[in-house]
Amino acid sequence: SSSMCAHDCVPNCSQNELADERSLEIRAIVDIPAGEAIKLCYDSCLKGTLPRQLQLQSTKHFLCACARCTDPTELGTHFSTLICASCKKGFVTRDSQWKCARCQHVFEDSQVDTVVRKYSAMASVMGDIQSKEKFLLQCKPVFHPNHFVPFGLKYSLCMAYGREDGRIEELSNGAAHRKLELCQEVMKVLNVLTPGLSISRANILYEQQAAEVLIAKNLFDGGRCSKNLIKGRVKNAIGLLEEAIQIFEMNYATKVLAEAARDTTLKELEGWFGAMK
Repeated sequence: SSSMCAHDCVPNCSQNELADERSLEIRAIVDIPAGEAIKLCYDSCLKGTLPRQLQLQSTKHFLCACARCTDPTELGTHFSTLICASCKKGFVTRDSQWKCARCQHVFEDSQVDTVVRKYSAMASVMGDIQSKEKFLLQCKPVFHPNHFVPFGLKYSLCMAYGREDGRIEELSNGAAHRKLELCQEVMKVLNVLTPGLSISRANILYEQQAAEVLIAKNLFDGGRCSKNLIKGRVKNAIGLLEEAIQIFEMNYATKVLAEAARDTTLKELEGWFGAMK
């Protein structure tokens, strides 16, 4: 039973439902030193500390004291950090209270909760790419760029560019660069909060390689770039895709995607890279 595994808000394992829908598979997603506990996250890793704590207390009846929960910056990611509404520049984090690191202004829990609830509700009804990008601009003076509210939008935008309004091949060069930028921003956070062979990383790795390939093709078609630079981008895309496939193959729900990516996309990229030698 997965309930035998310890909890941590940065897990070292994942659990996957198998085809019979009655069995669970526990897999290590990072290297686990001998003697270290096997740890799952009993809630979503992509929630801020307070929402996670509330969920764990109400459903599992304990207060988590892991390294992430006891660090006001959530291991340097600032996943729950706000911009100070008083000085407009400082970062507001919560230790025993919400406090600005710059001007020392203290905010009540209810004040922060009201802001987070308001923007979370607004984010939940954002539909197309344009509205999400516009809302991200509205979040800038309120939240740290990595806060879980704008982070959730960025994650969805990584998946949306090139998928929402047509084929990835039809994405403009500017949109491809924006997709790549978003993937890189999101990946920096995922590498800390859901490290290793996590499905959330696989999703972004897959989208990041798609952006890299499209940018490389645009450079190639434009004829204004050195072959070595294009080869470098294609090689990087192959590495991203290989890692994504490795993770997808570990999960029953994404094995079909892994097979399709290996049989088509990866072969095409390897063929293109080989032809440029």
